[in-house]
Amino acid sequence: MNCQTDCQTERQTPKRVLLIVFSGTRNTLLVAEMFSEHFRKMNIPADIFDITGTETKPPLDGYDVIGLGYPIYAFNTPLFFLRYVKKLALRDKKVFIFKTSGEPTFFNKASSFSLIKILKNCAVLGDYHFLMPYNIIFRFPDNLIKQMYQYAVKYSGLAAANIINGSVSFVKYNLFHWFVSFIFKIQRLGFLNGKFYGVKKEKCTKCLICLRGCPAGNITLRRDVLHFGFKCQMCMRCSFFCPADAMIIGFLQLWKVNGPFRFKQLAADESLDGKFINEHTRGLYRVFIPYFKSLDQLFALRIPGEGIQEQFHKPVPV
Repeated sequence: MNCQTDCQTERQTPKRVLLIVFSGTRNTLLVAEMFSEHFRKMNIPADIFDITGTETKPPLDGYDVIGLGYPIYAFNTPLFFLRYVKKLALRDKKVFIFKTSGEPTFFNKASSFSLIKILKNCAVLGDYHFLMPYNIIFRFPDNLIKQMYQYAVKYSGLAAANIINGSVSFVKYNLFHWFVSFIFKIQRLGFLNGKFYGVKKEKCTKCLICLRGCPAGNITLRRDVLHFGFKCQMCMRCSFFCPADAMIIGFLQLWKVNGPFRFKQLAADESLDGKFINEHTRGLYRVFIPYFKSLDQLFALRIPGEGIQEQFHKPVPV
C-alpha cells in the first residue's frame, strides 16, 4: 500500500492499536498514554511499547494501526528513532505520527519528513504535533505547563477520533520547511557534547538512575566512576531526572533543566490559571498564541450537548 499525504484510506474501525514511542524525558510517553486512554474508552485496545533503552522489536501481528511517537530534536526526528523504525520494516500498515516539542514554530512542520520516507509502504493517517514543556533551555511556568497538558488531553482525543474514522490529517510541507529541517540536522553532532558530560562528585549519590535510564547506553560505571561516551542522543533524561541535580551536561550546562513536571497535580490545582496563553499574551510567549488558538477552534467544532465519546467518534479536521 503506497500512501501520499492526500491519500484516502478505507474506513474500517481499528481492532487494536500499537503505540511505539521514544521518549527521553517522558513527555512523548505521556501523550502516548493519553492516546491509549482515548482508544480504550472507545473499546479499542491500545498497547504502548517504549523503545527507550532497548533494541527489541515489538510483535506487530494483530495490530492494524501503529502510532509512532517521538520528541522533535532541532526540527527533526531523532536519528535514534529513525533507525529503529527503519529496522521494523513496516509494510501495509496504517500508521499515524505524534510528536512533541517545546515551541510551536513552523520550522517543526517538516520534522517528520525523513520518517515519512521510511513509511512509504504504509498508509500514513496523520502527523500530530503536541506542545509540551522544555527539558532544556529553561523551565516553563506552572500555568503554561497546566495549559499544555490540558490541551494535549483534548487534542489527543480529537486525533484518536480521526484515526478511528480513517480520516487523513496532514501538515503540508514546502521546500523551505524541508531546507530548515535539513540544515538543523547538524544537531545530530550533539553526540560529541556527550563526551563532555560528567557529575558533580560532591552531589552524586551513585544511585545510577542516569546509567540505567540512558536510552543510548552512553553511561558506564568503571571503578566506581561514571564515564560518558560518544553515543549521546541529547535526550536530557540523565540530567532531567537526576534526584541530586548532580549532572554536568557539557557545553549546555547553562541550559540545564532539572526535575520532572507534575502534570496531573498542576492540572488539578484550581489556583493555577489554565489560560496562561491568551489573546493578551505579550513578549516571548506571544509565539504560542496561534497554536492554542487553532486548537480552540478545533475544540469548538465539537457538537454541544453530546457526550464526549459520541463527539470523539465524529471525524474532526485536524
